[in-house]
Amino acid sequence: MKKVKELTPIEIRQLSDKGRYPVGGVAGLYLQVTPPSGKSWLLRVKIAEKRRDIGLGIFPSISLADAREKARELRELVKSGIDPLQQAKETKLAQIIEQRKNKTFAEVAQECHAFKKAGFKNQKHSQQWISTLETYAYPTVGDMGVDDIGINDVLAILTPIWVTKTETATRVRQRMATVFDYAITTEIRTKANPAQWKGRLDNLLAKPKDVLKSQDKDDRHHPALPVHQMNEFFIKLLQENYMSAWALAFSILTGSRGGEVRYMTWNELDINNGLWCVPGNRMKGGKLHKVPLSVPALSVLNLVKRDLKSPYVFRNTQGNPLSDSACKKPILKLHKAKIKQNPASAGYIDPDQRNRIATPNGFRSTLKDWARLHTTFLDEVSELALAHVNNDKTRAAYARNELLDERTILMDEWGRFCIVGESSHLRLAT
Repeated sequence: MKKVKELTPIEIRQLSDKGRYPVGGVAGLYLQVTPPSGKSWLLRVKIAEKRRDIGLGIFPSISLADAREKARELRELVKSGIDPLQQAKETKLAQIIEQRKNKTFAEVAQECHAFKKAGFKNQKHSQQWISTLETYAYPTVGDMGVDDIGINDVLAILTPIWVTKTETATRVRQRMATVFDYAITTEIRTKANPAQWKGRLDNLLAKPKDVLKSQDKDDRHHPALPVHQMNEFFIKLLQENYMSAWALAFSILTGSRGGEVRYMTWNELDINNGLWCVPGNRMKGGKLHKVPLSVPALSVLNLVKRDLKSPYVFRNTQGNPLSDSACKKPILKLHKAKIKQNPASAGYIDPDQRNRIATPNGFRSTLKDWARLHTTFLDEVSELALAHVNNDKTRAAYARNELLDERTILMDEWGRFCIVGESSHLRLAT
């Protein structure tokens, strides 16, 4: 066989006509020229009695010397019985599999959501599905590899809301289980589903229907505004300049029940010390409850002109306490205004309560969600702030000192969050 002349780098650059040129130095090494300026390296070999062409890259990114060295290495592989093309495919496949195994929960959830999108009833349902995971699951496991998440990680997400937001927690678990099932089916996850109910979580968590039966009726089924909408809503509420709007704002800032605020009298307030003492006959637990007043709460009180003919702070034109429906009107007004401004908006609703409009008492749940899921405050601090003396920890704290100092800080931070949308006690993960 005639030996092919070894071309030089200068000769390689000068080749301009379309064609395939043997460059010498390694058998089967060619430069493929595609005018006006395309040049690439090609190695022709025989594998299993079949001629195969292997691309080695673009000239001049791959120099003549590099192309010859690469061609020699590939010829050695062929000589030893290895198919370089098949090897490259297998290597690439292994890399893809490894990359998929390293995917985070958030990445897999988005992938799963995109796959399921066509099956949702409407756009709103589709958005609710993924936003539930973004709100509750992502802060804890969003950045974790989907194959690294265990049952304890799932419990860390569900336990804080299993009793207080049972319906929401159930949806979170179901949607997480769907994501893990998707990951297992697509071979991204190699372990069992940690969010599976039967045979796994049902051994560690109470049945949702049993939890709902035992919940305090006073705090059940009140549609609550999602935490992420709180700042927007509250800023708009402060722009409403009338008695029921002020009463609602004060109720939100103090985490109090509607009746406690509507029947509040001036002599219950210690403005100088920033304290409101709610008498036991108006408290669900029957005991006097001290409420620390934040600067925003005191500012709301400054808006109300005192009427010497009425002992009530928030009153109607006859001097009587506002009605429950009166305190709902500002919410309804702002809800309608939001939808009018943006018809695509859902307004101020609770997506976990069948899209019912938020209620005054529902803001207590919003405060609880904020404290429990987005801050570093101990659970018993927010429980006492809401006058929930319903477990051993809160009973013990109540018996000691009511955690008044801690609750004062909590109320200050809650007021700041409502107005500014941030807090120094926010978790870094959120």
